[in-house]
Amino acid sequence: MAIKAKPTFSLKDELFNKQSVAQLADNIHAKASNFEHKSFQQQVLARFPELQLKQRIAWLATTLDTHPPEGFPIAVALLEAALPAPLDRDLNDDDFGKYIWQVPGE
Repeated sequence: MAIKAKPTFSLKDELFNKQSVAQLADNIHAKASNFEHKSFQQQVLARFPELQLKQRIAWLATTLDTHPPEGFPIAVALLEAALPAPLDRDLNDDDFGKYIWQVPGE
């Protein structure tokens, strides 16, 4: 009989959860007050239990596309403005951080 340990850590739940979605939604709402952040959060989180890590990333992107604040060019600018502060590039702070919101190339 094999004994299976219960998983104690879930990367998908650690990175993409109620708190991280709320932070993203609140950051966007702070830059665009007409962004319906509560409805965005509800829509995203409704499917999270059934989704794996990459699926959550795709679902976030899909849901953002259905909640554009002002059209694509303005939405892109708002998303960039809503990013958290950059991490310590020398990694002196040992912070895993919110890299997940980082724009590629920065």
